[in-house]
Amino acid sequence: MTRPLPELSRRSIGPNVEVWGSPEAWVYWVQGTDASLLIDAGYTVHGPLWVQWIQTSQGPPFTFHLLTHSHYDHLGGTPALLEAFQDLQIGAHPRVARVLASQRAVALIQKLSREAAETYGLPAPPFQPFPLHLHLKEGEQLDLGGVTVEVLETPGHTRDSLSFWILPDHILVVGEAAGVPNREGRVRPQFLADYKMYRNSLERLRAFPARVLGLPHRTLIEGETSVRRYLQSSVLATEELRAVMEEALETTPDEAQALERVLERMPWLTRTQQPREAFMLNLRAMIRAVQRLRTA
Repeated sequence: MTRPLPELSRRSIGPNVEVWGSPEAWVYWVQGTDASLLIDAGYTVHGPLWVQWIQTSQGPPFTFHLLTHSHYDHLGGTPALLEAFQDLQIGAHPRVARVLASQRAVALIQKLSREAAETYGLPAPPFQPFPLHLHLKEGEQLDLGGVTVEVLETPGHTRDSLSFWILPDHILVVGEAAGVPNREGRVRPQFLADYKMYRNSLERLRAFPARVLGLPHRTLIEGETSVRRYLQSSVLATEELRAVMEEALETTPDEAQALERVLERMPWLTRTQQPREAFMLNLRAMIRAVQRLRTA
């Protein structure tokens, strides 16, 4: 069953930052006096749309494209950007290069990208691996001219997860390092790679005096008080999901049965527009992360 691609919007969330997209995928456009950059790229179907927007944007040259991590709904549009802007420098955690060198990983990105495009009844632009020009690490800064973007390593969702602290706007773009709200605003944790890393990254993000928390899906959080509340809710939801998963695993060693028990206890997890296969892949990854904690 197809549904129309949601109408895309763009609005300012700071003196130097705009949020582009729709609840399926938000990306972040940052402009200084000397250079511009885009954080994340959404699905493959979004790539050509970002190209059009950037080509008509006023201001300094589009110089950098940064990725929060290596999932298909964050880097799907990147090949279209690189094709249109051949001097573009793409930056991500060094592990992203390993993902893009893996035939298995690329095949999964291509499969999920095709399925997402089919959901919208659109042709799927082909996803092809691309080079990384900047291997970003903790503490590095990009100077755009009056605007700096600092790199934070925030693993746990994936091992290549990065967040970006944008000054002077006090905007923190976090990928899925802080979970994702569902349709009701409840936080769905996303500790796919490692529970302890994810929990530690959450605590680290709470230390930043962010005026806006830039999330990739559903909504973004505006206002320092709201950001603090959201991050606290994310911590509590993370601990709750771990506890429910541990209880399910104690009841049965069978992964599929354990997942059924988790969804019986927490049915709100399924209230998402995320494609079913991607949702279940993520849920299986999280219960395995909890299983590793129990056997460590």
